[in-house]
Amino acid sequence: MVSGEEKGEAFSAEEVGQMTLTIGNGTYDVMQAGKVLKKGAHTLNEKKSPKHIDGTDTAGTTVGINHGIYEITAAGHFRVCFAPVGKDRPTAFSTTAENGNFVHDWKRAAK
Repeated sequence: MVSGEEKGEAFSAEEVGQMTLTIGNGTYDVMQAGKVLKKGAHTLNEKKSPKHIDGTDTAGTTVGINHGIYEITAAGHFRVCFAPVGKDRPTAFSTTAENGNFVHDWKRAAK
């Protein structure tokens, strides 16, 4: 993780350093310090603007469907913004205490 924010509050450098994301075959695992935060499956719709991503959390801190948006930047970052379970899809990469959204910025680890 390069950076993260939830409900308008930036993650600490320590939190960012503990987070990992593994994606493969339509599934994901988000871990923090070796513990599962979220685990599930996702679908992408790159034809929408902004591009849509839906994550169905099956294990971790939440269970349910998070609607979100995503982008892959020129620098190779995978950036997502998700609404809390049961809330409408975000339209921008922003978080506030009121909307409860979270934004994660990920960069592929060197092999």
